[in-house]
Parts: sequence; structure tokens; C-alpha cells
Amino acid sequence: MNMNKKGLLCVFLLALLLLSGCTSLHYENVERRALKYYKEKYGLKDVDIKRSYKAGNNGMLGYTETEDRAYEMSDGYSVYWNNTQKYFADDRQAKEIKEDFNSEILVPMLDKVTKNRLVAAYDLNRTAMTTFDHCVFTSLYEGDIKAYLEKEKARPYDLRIFLEKEEGVDHEQRINEFNEVMSQYLDGSCEFTIFEAGSGMLSVDFMSHYIRAYDQDVVAIANLFFSRGVDWYRNVFIEVLEGVYVMSYVPNFVLEEGDILLEEAGKAEELQAILDADYYALPVDAEENKNAYLVPDQRHANRYVLDNPELPYYRLLIKQRVIDAMDDFGLNVFVKMKRESEDSLYARYSDSNVPYELVKCGENGRKITFATVSQDSLYYIGTIHLEKYQDS
Repeated sequence: MNMNKKGLLCVFLLALLLLSGCTSLHYENVERRALKYYKEKYGLKDVDIKRSYKAGNNGMLGYTETEDRAYEMSDGYSVYWNNTQKYFADDRQAKEIKEDFNSEILVPMLDKVTKNRLVAAYDLNRTAMTTFDHCVFTSLYEGDIKAYLEKEKARPYDLRIFLEKEEGVDHEQRINEFNEVMSQYLDGSCEFTIFEAGSGMLSVDFMSHYIRAYDQDVVAIANLFFSRGVDWYRNVFIEVLEGVYVMSYVPNFVLEEGDILLEEAGKAEELQAILDADYYALPVDAEENKNAYLVPDQRHANRYVLDNPELPYYRLLIKQRVIDAMDDFGLNVFVKMKRESEDSLYARYSDSNVPYELVKCGENGRKITFATVSQDSLYYIGTIHLEKYQDS
């Protein structure tokens, strides 16, 4: 029996050695091919590889788990090998390609959208890897940028354009047309943000700001996908109850007044009974929690207590057009409250036995949040405290 185990171990170790040897031979061959690719592409003779290394992102303990490689050339440029898709690319012409794309394609097309704009710093074909962050291209660029990108579409990295709303200008139509034309030259995506006229937002350093569709002064955000079209998110909130507002976060779907309403469903004491039924349905001590807390039980979970049982709780009234826009989980929205109190808006979803605090009024409150609304969810505006299990 021991001999069998030793034999299996020897076979396993031998397999590892063979695999390691094959891998080493594979990358020796790739390195030779990388040099050949680079020399032949640019007609070079006196160039060599100075260094080869893994091209990827660092994981735990700094280990780079990747089969891709990068090669630093003696002339200062780099060659990249994609081991999955089996191609070489390099950064020798990256600056020239971007400059020509910017001056001959991007700027003229943006001029058709608006003259008053701000373009954040961007790149083309940027790998954005921990160990290899370069912009690389596969085929030789010979000076005709449109012909080049029609053949080898580039992928923009962090291309974001900001503009202000202009009276009498149909920005949506112009941006849709921009997307159609740029799809000839680009793959991937980019983003347009439209601000209110006179907002002053075009003077902001957007490299350090993340703009959201619900932010003040934002009219709309357009996510352009060059392979399929444009997803529009418009900053339109509707009032669903006094001081409570929601905005659709479903692309190309805008809520209209009356689409969603919070309707009083009864007193909070009735909602309390629902929450208590959920809580007391839990086992006092779940078998799975003997060694560690794994599943909810009464001893580990809290009982949620509504502080004012006389307040109302609500359910949603939803029009059919909204139901049609829902996915399996509901409708993605942003929620905000404008009230003088310190109350919070809580949601109790059918697949959960606890109420979630969505937004909270007051100075330290969370003013806007992402949520999902569904037909069977219940809502409460007020305060809640938690009670821990106590042995009787």
C-alpha cells in the first residue's frame, strides 16, 4: 500500500517537472517570436530584448497569476504577448496613433456635438495591468488613421466627455450620431455627461471626481457602447409620497409622475406583526451555528422593533409600464428624502425577514441611495431599534 502511494507521488512529481519544462520551452519560443515580430514589423536590426516578465495583475502576496508576457526592448519600447488569444502587440506607435486619432477623428466629431466641452484624460488600447500598463497595437500604422482603425478598432480607456446643456440643441440626437460614426473606429465604450447650463462644472478636475446620474446639476449621463448603442440615464425624480422621491436607474427608461406611488397599507403595528412572525419563525439555536455563526437564528439575529406602531406603513402602486421595465428582482432606482424629521425610509422585501434602511433625513443622514423596488415590498418611515435575544 505504501509502495503504491510512493509510486503515485513519483508519477505526480514527474508530471509537474514535465509540465514545468514544457512551459519553460513554450515561453523561450514566445520570446524568440516576440523579437522576430518586433524586428520584422518595423524593419529593425540592431535591437534586442533587455528583460521579460509576467504581464498581469498582482494577486495575494504580490503573485502575478497570468500566462501573458511583456518584453522590454533595448530601444525603450515594449512588446506584449497575449497567451490566451495568441497575439503580439507593442507600444512603439501608441503616441502617434492617439495623437492622430484625437486630431483627425475625435475632435472633429466632438465639434459636431458641441464646441463647449471638456474631455478627461484618456488612452487607447491601454492594458492597465499592475505589472504592464501600456497602450499597445498589433499592426503597423502607416499614417492613415481612419483606414487603420477601420481595420484594427481601438478600445478607449476612460474616455469621458463633459458638456453643458444648450438651448435649442438636441444633444441626445448628436450623441447618438457620434456613437454611430465612432463605432467604425472604436470598440468598447465611452461616457458623456450633460450638465445644466451655467453650472460651472466644466471647470472641475474630473480625474478625481466620479459623476453619478443623480448628482446635482447633472441632466443626463450617456453610456456609449460602440457595438450596440447608447444607454441613457436621465436625472428625473418623481415624488412617490410627500418628501420621498425616486429616479429610474434603468437605461433609456424615465419615470413619469404617477408611475409609482406609496399607498398607505395600514398601521405600523401590522408591519410589526409581519416582522415578528419572520423573527420568531427562526430557530432559537440553529444546528449549523454550534461552532460558528452561519445562518440566522433568534440568538444571533436581532428583532426589529418599530418605535411608533401608530404610524402608517406603505405598499407600492405601480403602473404597468413600470412593471414591464422591471427585471426578475424589480426596478433599479435611486431614492431620496426631503423631510425635516430624523426619520428613515425602510424597505422590507419579500425575500428577506429584516427591514433595510434606504435613506435617512437629518444632518447625518444618507440622502440618496440605490435600491430595487418591487410589487411585494413594504415600506415604513420612522425610526427602528433592535432588541437582542434574551433567555427567559
